[in-house]
Amino acid sequence: MNSFVIHIHLYLTSREAELTAYKNLKRLKSIGFKILVTSPKPLPLDFYEHVDHYYYDPENQLMELEYEKPEPMIWWNHYGGIAMNFVVDGFQKHSITVLRSMIKGAGIAKALGYNNVIRFEFDDFFGFSSLKKIKEVCKDIEDNKYDFYAYKNDYGNNKIDISTHLIFYSSDAFTKIFGHIKNEYDYKKALKEIGLENKAIILEEFIYRLIQRQDLNVLYQDGKLMNETFNDTHFNIHQSPVGVFSGLLSDVMIIKNIDKNDPNNLCVAAQNVSSDSPTTAYFDIYDHENNLINTISLYFEITGQWRYEYLSNVKNVSQVKIRHQNSPYHKTFNVYFENNAVQIQNIDIPNYHYQPEIVFK
Repeated sequence: MNSFVIHIHLYLTSREAELTAYKNLKRLKSIGFKILVTSPKPLPLDFYEHVDHYYYDPENQLMELEYEKPEPMIWWNHYGGIAMNFVVDGFQKHSITVLRSMIKGAGIAKALGYNNVIRFEFDDFFGFSSLKKIKEVCKDIEDNKYDFYAYKNDYGNNKIDISTHLIFYSSDAFTKIFGHIKNEYDYKKALKEIGLENKAIILEEFIYRLIQRQDLNVLYQDGKLMNETFNDTHFNIHQSPVGVFSGLLSDVMIIKNIDKNDPNNLCVAAQNVSSDSPTTAYFDIYDHENNLINTISLYFEITGQWRYEYLSNVKNVSQVKIRHQNSPYHKTFNVYFENNAVQIQNIDIPNYHYQPEIVFK
């Protein structure tokens, strides 16, 4: 394990994000991982005792050049017996910032004597069984001397990417492949070299394509199994469709017309991402005239659980207010339905319509 360091780039914009990052760092440190943090601003003082290496990184580039924009992405979440999909914008202006943070993290790790980097997102909350699995992966990497160990997603039509939410790589190999990319012009030149001169692609696909051009020892695992492999982990707590409410919920789904025989049915599904003790979340559902239609309560026993409930004969839903037993506060979300589908709050992709799915196994 001494040859590995976890690299997390922290860009904290809210108190909720700080709490999530702090809890993550504390957990990782408690089970023996070495931690490298880069950030464009100083860390809160109580973070430093859980960090082995901190480097100030003021760079925060966003893409400014012209590109042919990609199609929106359909993103699936398989967790706890439930599969859901929603749409995210395929053009990621922050891609160059994320890539540059990975490049610098690999270079720092190499200079500090670490042979391998484990790259985490700050808001990917890993449970203890997942962290045990990560230690097993580290041993596998050391035994087989893999340069990259990643989870690959194959969408067909030669569209393949890898997850950057959890990726293991040799600090030396990563620096050699990507170290020459200093700015967006270098990034665009690299796109040209892989035959995509003016087409923006997501960072995960960009990294995959450049890795494939190298003669490396790489092990790819099936990306579809990632949630099952790390079954007590929630990815992207602070970038989910409606975000976190009071540190408890993420991936709150309000889905209409699950049952084709009942045109006015509704399903509310949510996941407990951080409460380690039993808790209950309440969903107050209002119509367009601000009348309370119904209240759904979802009881969670442990972290990571999904819960859901159906309502029949629900009409003109306009708003959902979420609260839970440990907090007097509530958070309000507007709900927009379009052609019997749903536009999930905070996902705004004009002129793109889709039929969402929800599958209960």
